[in-house]
Amino acid sequence: MIVGELDGTGMPSAGFTSVLYAINVDTVERRVDLPELAGRRYRLHPVHRAPGAADAQAAGATWEADAGRLTVPARTAVAWVIDAR
Repeated sequence: MIVGELDGTGMPSAGFTSVLYAINVDTVERRVDLPELAGRRYRLHPVHRAPGAADAQAAGATWEADAGRLTVPARTAVAWVIDAR
């Protein structure tokens, strides 16, 4: 599992102040605790929520803000975002 965070501050055209991403290449769902990110209100990126999304499994990924925990289905790449205001 690869997990990373991109800071979009100062890039207003991106539309997001932060992007949290994860790539799970394993054959089983994986969960990662990121307590340093607890409280951040990420939401699943719009491309994953779209009705015609290329990878329907990505819609099953979760971000638990209170715990700072993400869960990613097997063999899935996913991103969560915080919108720029």
